[in-house]
Amino acid sequence: MTAKIEWSTDPAAEARVVKLGSKLSTVKGVKISDIDLHASRANNARLNHAFNSDLALEYAVAMESGDKFPMPILRKLIGAKFKYYILSGNHRVGAAETLNGGCV
Repeated sequence: MTAKIEWSTDPAAEARVVKLGSKLSTVKGVKISDIDLHASRANNARLNHAFNSDLALEYAVAMESGDKFPMPILRKLIGAKFKYYILSGNHRVGAAETLNGGCV
């Protein structure tokens, strides 16, 4: 299954990241294999289950139908095995993985 995903901005999430002192830049076509999915999904933001595969699948169906979703926010990692960590958008990345298999 391959679909063109329509991303939108997420001003609230972007403002929080900038407030924490990070710079934002848009990078298109990030390979999912360059993202540390395990560490990203094992975060403490969700108390019960950090990643819900059913929700990611729901997002994938909506994306395939043309719904726009906020672009995931990734943190670039320096000197690590993976190049990126997900700050916001685990389920959106999971949906993109289902649809495209390779890129966000």
